[in-house]
Amino acid sequence: MLSKLTVIAALTSSAACFTFEEKFLNHMSLFGLSYGTKEEYAFRMQQFARNEELVNSINAKQSSYKAGHNQFSTWTEEEFERLLGNKGEETIAEGTPIVEASVDIPDFVDWRQKGAVNPIQNQGQCGSCWTFSSTCSIEGAHWLATGNLIKLAEQ
Repeated sequence: MLSKLTVIAALTSSAACFTFEEKFLNHMSLFGLSYGTKEEYAFRMQQFARNEELVNSINAKQSSYKAGHNQFSTWTEEEFERLLGNKGEETIAEGTPIVEASVDIPDFVDWRQKGAVNPIQNQGQCGSCWTFSSTCSIEGAHWLATGNLIKLAEQ
């Protein structure tokens, strides 16, 4: 009978032996992707390769976080930008912000650790990021006022 350690070691070493195409196929399987032509398959694998390089370069920096692939890893930048909807024109407020000297502001706050935010959601292709951010803001304000985190619907 194999020990747990032997099985983990075997899985780890076999995972390291995946070819790039096998990694791409695993990604396709994980996110339910399929492509109708060989050309589309090759194009999407090329996009995945570009994002793989980006993920590897970010992770090589030994930051406090790790990058990884998601459902958008085979998309072009233009395809992804279409999800963002109409950004409108940027405006800059006039004047200089006033900061009260007596306010003690921490350098860092992780609201997840405080239990003040709900899990991340996937808004899909609806282009309504404004409603997701508005809902999260209301949920957070409610938590600050009551100590009770609620989940509101974006609809």
